[in-house]
Amino acid sequence: MEKEYMEYKISVIIPVYKVEKYLRRCVDSIINQTYRNLEIILIDDGSNDGCSAICDEYAIQDNRVKTIHKENGGLSSARNAGLENATGEIIALVDSDDYINSNMFSDMMKQFIENDADIVMCDYQYAYSDEADSKSNSSNNNPIVTIIDGKSAQYQANESYERRVTFTVAWNKLYRKELFDGITYPEGRIHEDEARTHRLLYRAKKIAYIEYPYYYYFQRQDSIVGKKVTRVNLQLIDAYLDKLEFYREHNEYELWSIEAIHAMHMMCYLNKRFVDAKADIEIVREPQWRKLCDELRLYPKAGKLKFSQKAEVNFFLICPSMYLCVWERFKK
Repeated sequence: MEKEYMEYKISVIIPVYKVEKYLRRCVDSIINQTYRNLEIILIDDGSNDGCSAICDEYAIQDNRVKTIHKENGGLSSARNAGLENATGEIIALVDSDDYINSNMFSDMMKQFIENDADIVMCDYQYAYSDEADSKSNSSNNNPIVTIIDGKSAQYQANESYERRVTFTVAWNKLYRKELFDGITYPEGRIHEDEARTHRLLYRAKKIAYIEYPYYYYFQRQDSIVGKKVTRVNLQLIDAYLDKLEFYREHNEYELWSIEAIHAMHMMCYLNKRFVDAKADIEIVREPQWRKLCDELRLYPKAGKLKFSQKAEVNFFLICPSMYLCVWERFKK
């Protein structure tokens, strides 16, 4: 028998590392949710500032808060530790420099129950101030909700850059916990969302998408996405390779084709960033380039490419330097 509203426990997993300035804003936004049945798991990922003490302080003040201290292992390691210790039926992932609308979980759980969903997701908005937005307590009385399945979500994620972010990030969603069975985030890598969220979406029979920005995505210069471009940024291609392998193994030939073309273009974009930054990186000699080429050579059996796309793939494989030059000129 399905549970009633508020009977479901949401395990909110918050990796914490060197965010002393923003941590209270994040945790307060969760503690003050109108949905009260929460397990708030703070993963102190070896932070060497005041975060550890702040986490312990919250655990003393609110019995819904659980603090786990561990050696630094990165965002994926912290999320995995949270998943291992979560006892709720529903999983939420929130980054510790971000914060959320006070009605986010309440409104999303209503859609979860009403639609018998496996995942509920919402829009987000960028936040630039150190202070919480005054609208973060606003209500959404007439939500626009779209119901889709996991396979359709893969296609919608490729409709635009904004859609790709919305569908790919981990933190704007509520998940049934069993979706994570056998799935962990890749440790020691960035762009871990891109490497795994598609698998969670694909498993979902029903996804409820609320077109309302409950999540506040804070922009700061010292964050992962704000750092100078380096070889580490090529781990985004590793995430695309994970998706290509997944689609190939599941005989999703059209999705494989879409992702293959997108991966080629992203490789060109990263190359341009390396060139503009005068980085000592020759992208065609990097292992990600070789691995992508190996994957692309499988297109006769893995892909569903149009004639023009086949020609583009062959151009990429046979004349990589010229392909990069033509792509940059075309983009200009």
